[in-house]
Amino acid sequence: MLSDAESLEFARKHVEIWNSHELDAIVELYTETAELVSPLAASLSGASEIRGRAALREYFARGLEKYPDLKFEIIDTFRCQSSVALLYYGAGRRRVTEVMFLRNDHKIERVFAHYSCVQGTLTGV
Repeated sequence: MLSDAESLEFARKHVEIWNSHELDAIVELYTETAELVSPLAASLSGASEIRGRAALREYFARGLEKYPDLKFEIIDTFRCQSSVALLYYGAGRRRVTEVMFLRNDHKIERVFAHYSCVQGTLTGV
């Protein structure tokens, strides 16, 4: 289980890498068999579940292309037994919570992305 300090460092590193827009570095955050579940994935790729690092790479590349000014900004970080949840501002300053289940090496095995319903539909992001 990650400590508070380790969880905060994981969150800082995760957001820093995403904000770099370096696709190879982003993909390296995830395991080879990682699974992502997200309503945004459905709007960008036609499926709400993306499985495997190769498919994640394609999805992330599409996302970075659609949102060239993408910048994540952490609001809060939460931890549990084998997961970290980040609440942050994402594309279009929309609030997002991602619950990430981690291996012992802190690579992401599964992630569930939750988008605020208050700010409108995902197509408007």
